[in-house]
Amino acid sequence: RQWGNDLIKSWNSHNWIDLPIQVGEKIAPIIGAAQGQVICCDSISVNLFKMLCSALTLNSKRTVVLSTKDNFPTDLYMVQGLSDLLGSDSCQLQIVGEQDIQKNLTESVAVLLLTQVNFRTGMLLDMAKLTQLAQDKGILVIWDLAHSVGVVPVELDNCKVDFALGCGYKYLNGGPGAPAFIYAAKRHIPNLKQPLTGWMG
Repeated sequence: RQWGNDLIKSWNSHNWIDLPIQVGEKIAPIIGAAQGQVICCDSISVNLFKMLCSALTLNSKRTVVLSTKDNFPTDLYMVQGLSDLLGSDSCQLQIVGEQDIQKNLTESVAVLLLTQVNFRTGMLLDMAKLTQLAQDKGILVIWDLAHSVGVVPVELDNCKVDFALGCGYKYLNGGPGAPAFIYAAKRHIPNLKQPLTGWMG
């Protein structure tokens, strides 16, 4: 009815434009986030691309994105694609075993990219500990919640996470085509610049 009667005006007259924020605020308590830090949009892959660009810009003196061999393949593909696009002088992927994460947290690492629950084994990584260890070395941390949100408790604010993302179509039961979401800690939002600007950017 809104589209039939008001067409494009519905973005404003029926507040369609604010739906990503409204839905993000509904997701926020599920992932342990205060208001103003979550938005619902795009796919998990597109969101990861945006988040990686933002984090590498914030930590621009470093180039390494550290992740695990057993991370969800799409996450690794997104880092590889960004490295191909920007060149290895700006972004390079380093892959290690889950048991070797801590010893590879060096001052060359810009971003630690981890999935909270290993989709193959079900192993739950220690979000609070790994986030703290990384941040102690000046590393920004991105958590992929695709296999944890809706299944296990997630406490992003309490763990002082920098960034996180997840999808709505798995354990949040959104079904095929359901949008994903992004979490950015409030402390980072004033300095964030993501590459996909424009309408609904």
